[in-house]
Formats: sequence, C-alpha cells, structure tokens
Amino acid sequence: MRPSNIFRIQLSDSNGSFSNPKQIGFKPGQFVTSVLCYIDSTVIAATGYRIRVVADSPQLNIGPYISSDNGVDIRISKFPEVTSSSNTPICVGDTLKLYSSTTAFYPTYQWSGPNSFYSTLNNTSKNNTSFADSGKYAIAVTSYGCTTIDSVRAIILPSPKIDSVGATTPICEEEDMKITMGCNICGQPGVQYRWYFPNGNIASYQPTLTYLNIIAADSGVYKLNITLSGCSVDTQVRVTVKPLPDTPVITSNSPLCEGETLKLNGSSSTSGVTYQWQDPNNSPIGTSNPLAIPNIQQSQQGEYKLYAFKNGCRSKAGKTDVKVGIALIPIPLTADTLLCPGDAMKIQAQTSVTTGIKWVKLPADTLVIFTGRTYGKSNASFEDSGTYVVTQEVNGCTSPPSSVTLNIPNIKNPTAKNNGPLCLGEKLEFSITPSNGASYQWTGPDNFASVDAMPFINNVQGKNAGIYNITTTLAHCTETDTTLVQIKPMPAITDITSNSPVCSYSLLQLNSASSIPGATFNWTGPNGFTSNDQNPSVYFEDNQSGTYSVTATVDGCTSPAASTDVVTKEGPGPTKVYSNSPIKEGETLELHAENSKPGVTFFWEGPDGFESDEANPKIIEATYRNDGIYDLTSIYNGCSTTVQISVDVKDILGITVTLYPNANDGKFTIEGITQTDAPLNIAIFNHLGKVVYRGDVVPDRSKFIKKIDLEGIIPSGVYILLLDTGNERKMVSFTVVRQ
Repeated sequence: MRPSNIFRIQLSDSNGSFSNPKQIGFKPGQFVTSVLCYIDSTVIAATGYRIRVVADSPQLNIGPYISSDNGVDIRISKFPEVTSSSNTPICVGDTLKLYSSTTAFYPTYQWSGPNSFYSTLNNTSKNNTSFADSGKYAIAVTSYGCTTIDSVRAIILPSPKIDSVGATTPICEEEDMKITMGCNICGQPGVQYRWYFPNGNIASYQPTLTYLNIIAADSGVYKLNITLSGCSVDTQVRVTVKPLPDTPVITSNSPLCEGETLKLNGSSSTSGVTYQWQDPNNSPIGTSNPLAIPNIQQSQQGEYKLYAFKNGCRSKAGKTDVKVGIALIPIPLTADTLLCPGDAMKIQAQTSVTTGIKWVKLPADTLVIFTGRTYGKSNASFEDSGTYVVTQEVNGCTSPPSSVTLNIPNIKNPTAKNNGPLCLGEKLEFSITPSNGASYQWTGPDNFASVDAMPFINNVQGKNAGIYNITTTLAHCTETDTTLVQIKPMPAITDITSNSPVCSYSLLQLNSASSIPGATFNWTGPNGFTSNDQNPSVYFEDNQSGTYSVTATVDGCTSPAASTDVVTKEGPGPTKVYSNSPIKEGETLELHAENSKPGVTFFWEGPDGFESDEANPKIIEATYRNDGIYDLTSIYNGCSTTVQISVDVKDILGITVTLYPNANDGKFTIEGITQTDAPLNIAIFNHLGKVVYRGDVVPDRSKFIKKIDLEGIIPSGVYILLLDTGNERKMVSFTVVRQ
C-alpha cells in the first residue's frame, strides 16, 4: 500500500449485503494489524451482519481495493434495558430488598453498593441493615456482551427502642390505672404514640397512659405502637382489673323504739366476701354479719352502711335508713258487735293522732285494710265477720294491738219459689235458698203454716192460690221473702159431634168445643187415629168405625175426655179406572170404569167441558183440548167416591186434513183438525195453476168439516186444494173424473 492509503472497515446490512455499506472504523497506513470500530445506535439488532476491508490506495495505481467479507455471520445486540428499585426507606434492622428487571436475552447481573455489598442475583436482599448500608446501589446487566448499568438509592432510617414498661396492675375497679414507658426517641419531635385497648378502641396519647375509674371489662392486653418517620416499635402490657364485690343489700327491723335491739343483716351476691359496718357518723362498728345493736337510742338513728371486701377490693356501700322512735299505748276501740247482713258497720279508734293507723283483719294480719280512725261499711255482709286489729305508728314506734270482734251471721235471703202455675189436683212444691243452721216459718192462704224449709201441698185447689210468706231466722237476724202461687182454670169439652153415619171412602168430619177459648185439642180413635185439630176430617175407610175421643188443653191444663160413636154407611167401594192414553190427535180416546158392586152408577167429568154418565165413554177424533185430568164419581146407597185419571193426547202440529172420495166427480168432503179455531181459507187450483174455487171453513173445537160441490163445473183432471190459516198452508191433491 502506498503511504497515503486508508483502511476502511465496512458493515453490511442484516442480510450480509454491502449494497449500502456502513463505515464503522478506519485507520491510515500501509500496514495495520487492528482497527477500532464503533457501531452507532442506528444499527438494528440482528444476526446476519458481515464486515469487509476497503483500501483507498493500494500498491498498484488502480482503484480502491475491496476485500471479501469475513465469511461468518456477526450478531449485533442492543444494550439491555434495565429497571431497578428497592423497598426503602426502611428502618435499621429491617431487610433491604433490591429489585431489577430486563427484557434482554440471557442476561447476567452484578450488584454493588455501600459497606462492600455484592450480589449476582437480579433480586437480592440484605438482612439486619444498619446506617452504613445507606447509599447508592448499582446494577450491571450484560446480554450478548452488552452491558447496561442502573442504580437505586437506599435510605435506612433509625428505629425506636423500648427501654422500660410499667403498669399499676392488678387493680380494683373504679381506681385509676397508669401505664408508663421509656424509649430511645421518646420526647423527640414527630414521634407518634398509638394505644390499642382490649375493647378494640384506639387512642393517641403520650408515652404515659392514665385510665380513670377503670372497670373489670377493661382487663386485658394494652398495646403501644411508637412511630418516627415510618419506623415503629410495638410493646404491650397485661392489666388485670379485679371486680368489686356486689353492693351488699341491707335489711333491718327499723323502725323501732328506744331500748329495743337494732338488727342489721347484709348480703352480697358475691361469694367469699368479708364485711365492714359503719354507723351514721361513718365510724366502723363491726365486721360480723348479722350485726345486733342493743338498747338503741333515738340519737343513733340515721343511715347505716355496709361494705363487702374481696381480693383487696371494697364494694360500694349498701345503705339503709334506721328510724328510732318513742313507744305508744294501746288504742281504745268502740263498735256495735252484733250486726246482720246489710246493716251499717262502724268501728272507731279513739285517738287524737290521725296518722300512722293501720287496720288488719285476722287471720291475714299482714294485709292493711284501712289507715283512718273510723273503719266501716254501709252494707255489711257475713264476710265482714271476724276480729279487727288496730295499731298506730308515731315517730317510728308502733302501739300494742287493739282488737274488736264483729258477729254477722251467714244468713241468706230465702228467695222463695214454687213450681206453679199449677192445674187443679197437681202437687204444689216450695223451694228457698237455705241458710246453714237457720229455722224457717211459712204462712199462706187457707191457714197454711209450716216450719219445713221446703214444704209441699198435694191435690191443690183454687183456694190454695195466693201469696205465701217465708221467714228465715239465724242467731239475732231474720230474712223474709214471698212467692205467688197461681192455680190455672181447668177446661171442659162442651160439645162433640160428627157426620156419622159415614160413607166408606168419604170424609169423616169431627167437631168439638171447649169451655175456655184458645184451647188446644187432642183426638184419638180407631185404627191409631190421632189429630190436634179442633174439628178434624179424615178419609173414612171400612175399618175406622168406633168411638172417637177428644181432650182440650189450656195453659198446660187438660180437660177430661169426651167421646162420640161413628158408624159406617155402605158406599160404592173402590172403582178401577183406566184409558187407552197416550193417544195422538184425531184418534179415539177410550175411558173405562170397573166396579164389582152391582147397582153402582158413574159420572165422568174432564177437560173441554167433557161430561158422561156412561161407564166406558169414548171421544171420537180427540184433540189437544181433551188432554188433562178426568174425574170419575162412583155412586151407591147415597154414598159417592171420586177418583182421577190423567189422559195424554199428543199434539199433531199444523193442519191435518182428509179429502174423500178421491177420485170424485166434483162433489167431495174435506175433514180435519187444527191447533186453533181461526177460519181456514180454501182455494182449488187446476193443472195450469188457475183458481177454480174459493171458500172458507171455521173449525169448532179445533175440528172442521166442509162439503164442496163442483159437479158439472170443473172438467176431469188433477186438482190441488190449498188450506191457508195465514200462518200455515196445507195442500191436498185430488182427481176429478166426469161421466
């Protein structure tokens, strides 16, 4: 090469083509052994690159010399993209955690940092850090020979430290609890204190916690968190709060009078307690329970207290007020002690002091029934009998009891009754409400007298009616009452008749009358006959002759029976009737009557005015008018019986007509049945439809008949006869043959 020569290093594209080569280095000279090359950032990462050397001035004076490429594909890689972070700031003693990430292929890692830190992990850590571990941490990531360096700064903060913890525990309820604490940062600016109570409450205080009037529910673990700049320390202390014994309950015999013994008794629902009593001056007076103070004086009255002790804790004070007064004398009583039910009752306490009076009635001597000086009722009863006791309390002292006994007999109003009203001859019975141990005196009409509680009178008569008096006597009391006895009048049958002799199979008529209006009647007779009608009628058969009796009853009193004899008169006996029903309109209705007794005559009646005295009458060409009920009366020996039969004549709707003779010489008859008696128009047409005759006919009871004479008027041929009601038409064909 000539001295002015420059060796240039060229890079192909990623496919190994040098069509647009990129110079990556050069070096002047005739001879070189190495050239430093640089690949800029515009070159994309790929694996198919080649390089070659170009000499500008070779030895020969010809154009530039270009070498062949290196013959091997070259990989060009990107610098790795690196992201690094840490968990700082952290506190002294915490674990420092360093994190890195890259998208490069096959990376290697190398961490370096303060205090000779070194690691080849992408995510690494350091335990139990100190202030010396603060500073910059660098991470070098290498991929395919390309290295990228990133860094992160770690901040290590100081950590709080608890030096001492103290608490007032165990402690009794309602005392003041205090928890104290010492630490290495206490009192410094920015320090935060957070207390966690056993009940879940959270509060911020100073290092010392004071809890006033603590209760048993406040027992438990109290936790404290101290924080400065995000670094914290926790501590805890267990506090035991002892419950107070339950407040004692005090009973006493107060009020009492001077000279008596005060008796105090206390109880607590808490087991295993001891006691301490205090007098109204708050001076201790003993620990025994119960406690007795003899010869009590009025100066010792007031509020007494009792405390219960357990596990060093004292309960709240149980309290009772003791009153001491001056003794009284018995109270004189005045009263009328002999009373009857309904009398006014009055008991007076002879005292000028109107307060503190208590009335009780034995045996319920604890139930106060009155508190005034005069106890009474306007209407006393047996239940008010007994002993009444009165005491009076003045200034806390109660007088000895005074008593009075009232005697009120248990006499009851007799409330007289009888079993009336009665009928003559019945038994009269009396009843009362009895009184145990009482005597009785009855008086009444017809000089009646009795000492029975419930007397009676047999076979009463009208003279026994009236007012009866009863007197009940018990001890010094009487009760009276009255009862009215009513004797009812006795009816009599004043008339009894019948229509005897009676034809068999006819009605027997019975008649009666009573001496008292409004009576009810009771008939009896042969073959089990009974009736409650005054004048009954009965269908009389052969076995019903004999004696018929009747009684009359008024207001429960029944008369003696009256009777009448009934005899039988021979009649026609049973007749059998029948017909040929059902039939159709236009047919003959046949009625039949059969009776085995000679000499019986008959009479028929039926619809459409039908009457006949024949035994077996007939109705020729029956119509719907003959449909219905037919009565047959059989007559013999002046007696008659009637039976019925139902006949069904079925309607033939429309017009029915018969023309005869057919054929004819022009002279003929029409006959038929309609549903009404409305006139029928008649028209005759020849074979050309021309009218050769007009006329009409009026039905009688739905039947019609008419003779028509056209002999010599119309020629031989076939004709049509038309019947017209206005609502219906009927046609008949007939033939005329002229000689």
